[in-house]
Amino acid sequence: HATAAWVQIIIRGDVKDIVLLNLYSSPSGKGYLDDINYYVDQIQQYYRDVRKNHYIYGWVCSGDLNASHALWGAPPPKTTSDYRYKRGDKLADILDETSFNILGSGQPTRFDWRIIPGTQQRKLYESWIDTTASRGFNPESISQYISQQSAGSDHYPIYITIGDNFLKI
Repeated sequence: HATAAWVQIIIRGDVKDIVLLNLYSSPSGKGYLDDINYYVDQIQQYYRDVRKNHYIYGWVCSGDLNASHALWGAPPPKTTSDYRYKRGDKLADILDETSFNILGSGQPTRFDWRIIPGTQQRKLYESWIDTTASRGFNPESISQYISQQSAGSDHYPIYITIGDNFLKI
């Protein structure tokens, strides 16, 4: 499942088109990671056919993809059968093939409190299943910050800062 939007931002008096691609893939596996290529291709085709006089200066792809990988800070898997890590390997390959740079900060992106069996004590469990990647920005001009404050969800809020230093893509 995806939401794609293009936005125009003004940087030092210039209007720039940036694509924001928000993705979701359920833990049950519905929603295919390969769809990222489809959405990127569709947006590029739209720009070729409809927005002929406009140029995409940058892309931000972010979402809850239920995929863990060391590139965005996840610790090694506890078992080789953990589906989140298999999905993470596939996602890392797709992002690399499409020239997206991962903005992983190493911080966990999701949390839940679990009761320790045989006790009434709760323990915080965290995971690294949300991913943000960019394309078209100098690495120094885009960053993410993950707030450790809950905003009413079991995912930590992710804030993305975009500067004004674009690469030509």
